[in-house]
Order: sequence, then C-alpha cells, then structure tokens
Amino acid sequence: MSDHSPAFRSVRDRLLELSEEDRARFARFFGALLDPQGPLGAPARDVFREMAELDDADLERLTGWFAQHVNRWGQFPRDAARDRPGYAYTSKSGRS
Repeated sequence: MSDHSPAFRSVRDRLLELSEEDRARFARFFGALLDPQGPLGAPARDVFREMAELDDADLERLTGWFAQHVNRWGQFPRDAARDRPGYAYTSKSGRS
C-alpha cells in the first residue's frame, strides 16, 4: 500500500481532533471496526465528492433527511397504505 497523501493525513488529523461523540458519528457513517463496510465503489465516491460542495445549511438538511427517511440498513421504508416509496424516496428522474 502506498503512503498516505497529505490530503488524507489532513482529514485524518481533523477527525482525531473531534470529540468522541463526533468521531462516533463518523464511525457509524463509515463503518466501525466491528462492522467494516468494505470499498465504497465509484457511485458512492461521487456522492462524497458532491457532499464536499454543500454549504453548512445543506449538510444539516441532508443529515435531517437521513434521520427522517432512511433506516439504519440504508433502506427507505415503504408507504404502508400505498406499498410504494413516498416523495422523499424518488429521484429526480422519477424512479424510486
């Protein structure tokens, strides 16, 4: 494995400076030691890059959206009355 880049070390060092509570959020986000997530894959890497462009308010909105609409397994619960995803689960292309 190659040496870590300066950009990687910078982000890692910032993570180390966070409170234990905030580091725990990142651990759940990326997959903690006892629950490894494996490689991200290209689509997920693209989403991370897009997230880096969001301002603070949009990052908070995204956090709230996840808390309200996505379960711990990354699934979108279905609307029991209609047996289909609701508005929060539909992409801009109209597909679920």
